[in-house]
Amino acid sequence: MRILIVTKYYFVKGGPERYLFNLTPVLESHGHTVVPLALRFDRNRPSPYTHYFLDPPAGAQATGLEQFRIGLKDVARMVVRAFYWPQARGRVREVIRREKIDLVYMLNISNYISPSIIDGAHAEGVPAVHRVNDFHLVCPNALLMRSSKDRCMDCFPGKYWHGIAHRCVGGSLGASAVRSASMFFHDLSHIYRRVDSFVCTNPFMRDVLARRGFDQRTLHMALTPIDASSIPVGEHDDGSLVYFGRLSREKGVDLLVEAASQMRNTSCRVFIVGEVSGEYAQRCVAQAARCTGTRIEFLGPRHGEDLFALIRSCRATIMPSRCIDNLPNALLESFACGKPVVGADVEGIRVVVRDGENGLLFRPGDAADLARKLDALAADPDRARQLGLAGRRLVEQEHSPERHYESLMRAFEAALARRVALRRR
Repeated sequence: MRILIVTKYYFVKGGPERYLFNLTPVLESHGHTVVPLALRFDRNRPSPYTHYFLDPPAGAQATGLEQFRIGLKDVARMVVRAFYWPQARGRVREVIRREKIDLVYMLNISNYISPSIIDGAHAEGVPAVHRVNDFHLVCPNALLMRSSKDRCMDCFPGKYWHGIAHRCVGGSLGASAVRSASMFFHDLSHIYRRVDSFVCTNPFMRDVLARRGFDQRTLHMALTPIDASSIPVGEHDDGSLVYFGRLSREKGVDLLVEAASQMRNTSCRVFIVGEVSGEYAQRCVAQAARCTGTRIEFLGPRHGEDLFALIRSCRATIMPSRCIDNLPNALLESFACGKPVVGADVEGIRVVVRDGENGLLFRPGDAADLARKLDALAADPDRARQLGLAGRRLVEQEHSPERHYESLMRAFEAALARRVALRRR
């Protein structure tokens, strides 16, 4: 099968890109050909298909909204791409014809590329499969939360005006209005009904889409994969606790800093790994500087073996998310290294973290409860090791690349069958 994978970035910026680069060799090992289609950014990895890549909305270096020059042209481009981008539709059709594509697999398309590519696949008679990485199909900011409400379902189902009233997209009235209006437009146009299969990463996501009215026959489960066989178990334990990921409010980094300040074990070190940029991250740094208890260190971004070496040496990792989350890759990476996770008791985390079996769960938003759980593992290295090894067994059994491939193929085969049935009507 020749598979066109469409996503915003062709470099590792977050979970969807890690998934892309982990999935590609698995598909190729089974005889499939993968053709990527992304935006043309300076940070992209090399590819023989870059001549198909699309122009980014605000230049080859501006990969996020915070880097955009907010001029009239930038605003116009973003509005077009939020609603419907004819150029993307045309490019998908071109790639399908020239590369003889059998199936289009969409990973991360909202705002920068638009669902117009669904129509491109549909026009060429090729099935479209959409992996649902976050809640963008039901929530303007894709998080099911807002600044004053950690768990928000106000826009569900289809009441997107709440996103405008609360400025849910980056605190911007304009951005929130564009995003909310585009969701109304997509609902009215029924464009997502033309998707032949949705790939959900956990049962909660599948249930949310079913409650929203998506055809349950198109909803398929394929748990996020990780190749644990290529990641050695960490034998060393230096007693540290590690958070790695985005330094953003939904990830609860400020909650972690507060919990660290309340820990009884003041000799423990807490390492925070991620880009220290933006107003929120700087507030967390200032908050940590006022902490007189447990030592907190911001290490900046780390990737690849540098990051895994840090994880393999720690006591445990921390997932203090304020939002519902959607099975973060960091959970699986921690377990693959044989390290337990202390995580918020929310749907996207407890689907993997089983309290007392492979990690510990704390009450969401409760810094004191998080501090107690961190103290418990800081004082008990043997228990931490047993929990971590249980996590390793879980990812080996339930999240292997081969198991994911089998689940993904079922979603692909269902999409192909649906497309054949539609042709016969």
